[in-house]
Amino acid sequence: MKYQSIDEIERDTQGLLLYNQNKQGPGCNELSSPIIFELADPMARFPCLAEDRKFVAESAAESLYMLSGMNSNDFIWEFRGLEDPNKSGYSDYPAEVKPYNKHNFGSHLRFQGKNKFILDYQRTNALRQNGPMDYIDQLAVAIDILKKSKENGSVVIQFAALLEPLVVHSAWLHVENGKLEMLVSAGKIDNFYELPCKIVSPFAFLHQIISELSDVPMGSSRFMIGCLYTSVLTHPRFLRFINSPIINTHGFRYPYGNLSLRDVDTVMSIMLEFVARLDENSLVRANPFEGDDRVQMWSDYAEVFRAWKAEKLGYKIQMEQNFYHPQLRFIYKGETV
Repeated sequence: MKYQSIDEIERDTQGLLLYNQNKQGPGCNELSSPIIFELADPMARFPCLAEDRKFVAESAAESLYMLSGMNSNDFIWEFRGLEDPNKSGYSDYPAEVKPYNKHNFGSHLRFQGKNKFILDYQRTNALRQNGPMDYIDQLAVAIDILKKSKENGSVVIQFAALLEPLVVHSAWLHVENGKLEMLVSAGKIDNFYELPCKIVSPFAFLHQIISELSDVPMGSSRFMIGCLYTSVLTHPRFLRFINSPIINTHGFRYPYGNLSLRDVDTVMSIMLEFVARLDENSLVRANPFEGDDRVQMWSDYAEVFRAWKAEKLGYKIQMEQNFYHPQLRFIYKGETV
């Protein structure tokens, strides 16, 4: 199936799970066979339903977390509802010994071979600045291959390993009819929260990053899920009357920034610092990316995080800030484009 938005995907997968439960009997909360679906435009990766607004910042945070290569709790702890590692006295451990870190794909994406180490903010910054020595940056390799072969390039990014099984096994990126297509292969995924926030949105974000850095126009993002289950089943009556808002992106793309991977890593570090310092006294601090067309997407994400923090602190702020992405303009300002 081909979908125009992440909300449509969520609606139909919930419907499939409900149908399967009615067919198989109470207690059956997973599909009996694998499924494959397509997000036609990876830019349409934000949930636009009012009740899912809280997931917008969380899916954006998961996207940055994957791109950073971290497996530590810093930065992501608040978005995942975990304890602040700086205050709890909790000793951080590498990703593979944490049952809730089955979605830490970044260490394999950026630092393949170092996944047994604690990769926090400082360590990942140092590794990226020094360049690959005893690890493989699969993202850099993929970009290099696709830049050299823009007509028929093909590369597989591997995530799962025998010693550290992850829910996503691989992402296959290949050029077809002049566009960069992506197929993500995954195992057992919870439809309620994991699928939109930790799988579809982050990998669609990765698809965009690779497309821009390899200078190959972006195609569609496809997802093959081996076992889709749900921890929360939506009531059938709700599904029947749900009206997923379709915000037409009209082929929206951020301006071409002509950035290198090193530039993206620098911008990402600025973003992580911005988010880390957001508190009650700094909600009105300047957006570090505002006014620069090369980093319009990062400006959008900074405003998403600002709004999320303000709402979490109990403030109702006026969103005068400029959003560029059509879905974000709808979510935060009520504008339809």
